[in-house]
Amino acid sequence: RNEIDISQTIEAMSDTNRAVPPCYILKAFEKDGAAVASLRAIFGSFHLYNSPGKQLEEVGKQYDLFRATFDLPVVPGRAEILMPHGVLGDRGWYKDLKFPGKLSESTDALLKVQKIEGSDNCKKQVVATKTRPKAGRYYHPAIGNHPWIDRLFVAVHPTNDQACLVIIQDKVNGTDFPEACRMLQKAADLLSEAHDIQRVLLIVNVIGATEATTAQDKLKWPHILVRGEAEVQYYYSVNFADIVLYARRRHLLSD
Repeated sequence: RNEIDISQTIEAMSDTNRAVPPCYILKAFEKDGAAVASLRAIFGSFHLYNSPGKQLEEVGKQYDLFRATFDLPVVPGRAEILMPHGVLGDRGWYKDLKFPGKLSESTDALLKVQKIEGSDNCKKQVVATKTRPKAGRYYHPAIGNHPWIDRLFVAVHPTNDQACLVIIQDKVNGTDFPEACRMLQKAADLLSEAHDIQRVLLIVNVIGATEATTAQDKLKWPHILVRGEAEVQYYYSVNFADIVLYARRRHLLSD
């Protein structure tokens, strides 16, 4: 990063708000092309041309790509990983997960709805597609009604390169939280079994809920909940939290 001069007025504002203005973040990374591209995409997703739902997905995706550029851990330092009883591994193992280098985006679907063969009444089920998640790819399916999940990538553990599916849901409303947890759990079970990846970390962005929810008890995989303002700051940092909070409020107003 570059060392940049900041006026006393801006420095005082940053100290008061505990955050750095976007223009100064861009200035600090101006010599790193990959970082600047991700930062411009994060700040660019702030505009109103994106639909409210896609705006939330885009902010989260670009934040991940920015962190991957600097080889930062998958789990931000202040984010809390919740560990269901009997889960494989411990919290520290998941805290150590890394991005597998630079990520390239894929719009391939990972789940699809299909008719159950032999059923007489057109019953349908969700199944895994033929796309196998690979390290180094960041999956953000293009179809608007992709079942159960919004984004996914494969993280690796630094000691032995063991793979872990990181599955993200961006648009869980507080009122739909119990059902969303049930569907997310089913998605994780299905993808883990289909691709023989034994470790899964779920990241659930819950909009319009307090930090006293209990529906997450349905989740049997390690998970991170991003609910109220404090958890948004813990996960996205104070520098990007306002963008996420704005996108969340816009999404709530659009319902």
